[in-house]
Amino acid sequence: MRTAVALVLFFLMALAFCLTQHSVLFRWTFLGAQPDLLALLALGVALRSGPAVGASAGFLCGALRGWATGAGLTAAAASLALVGFAAGYLSRFEVKPTSLVIGALVAVGTLVARFLALLVAPPSDIPSYLTATIGSAIMNGVLAVPLDAVWKRLIGEAVD
Repeated sequence: MRTAVALVLFFLMALAFCLTQHSVLFRWTFLGAQPDLLALLALGVALRSGPAVGASAGFLCGALRGWATGAGLTAAAASLALVGFAAGYLSRFEVKPTSLVIGALVAVGTLVARFLALLVAPPSDIPSYLTATIGSAIMNGVLAVPLDAVWKRLIGEAVD
């Protein structure tokens, strides 16, 4: 029962994050950067759940991103699924990360996911894309620290 509730909550959070990202935060920037809420959600859940859940969460969040932007669905879904799997694999280690470590891993995961998307579907203005990617990774890392408490409460420790 807890797994079904967590799955429904994850789907609702992903949908809410997608709508917020592309409606409310669409024009909002902080020091020239925007948070990537779907990558934040996928990586945070992956780090607390395991590789199978991480890949599934990454694929769903990437597919939602591709659908909402009308851009490369393949690039978004594949990059977040691969990074979600890798982040979920880290949860198998004996070390239980703190919220600060989760924040750092989410920042690195955001960088890697956006870099993989760059390789699959390069944008026309690569320097501004890289600048936005670095800013987005920093913002995701900062936002992941308080959100880790929510993920711990909903998911618990690694289950995969």
